[in-house]
Amino acid sequence: MKKILATVLLLLGVACGSALAQDYEAKGYRELKGEELKAMLNGNTEESSTGSFYFHDEDGTFRGKSGQSGRFNKGEWWMNEEGRVCRNWIGNKYVPKGCSKIYIDDKTGDIQWYDTDGKWYGTKFHKGNIKDF
Repeated sequence: MKKILATVLLLLGVACGSALAQDYEAKGYRELKGEELKAMLNGNTEESSTGSFYFHDEDGTFRGKSGQSGRFNKGEWWMNEEGRVCRNWIGNKYVPKGCSKIYIDDKTGDIQWYDTDGKWYGTKFHKGNIKDF
């Protein structure tokens, strides 16, 4: 029964995430993919609306600190065949391994990250390792 409930909740989350993606697209956002997205991440720091900061190293690793728990996290990142960023969190049971969708409003520069936990986060990118992770 628990497995069925978990599956239903996951499917509902995916459906809601897809609906929100369509809302963002209707508002003029476009999905960041491929080399453009890789250039934003590679050797730079992501800052989440939750206060998290993660440096994405050119060697395919990431490391940083959660703004919610204050925990240090690390893992591996790569680009999949669809041009999306994927991450494998090492030792963090709260964020599943997987690929994210990232949208940008080219007029305002606003970036929204739909993460593997099924939640949307406002995001900024900073050049370099601004927190010395």
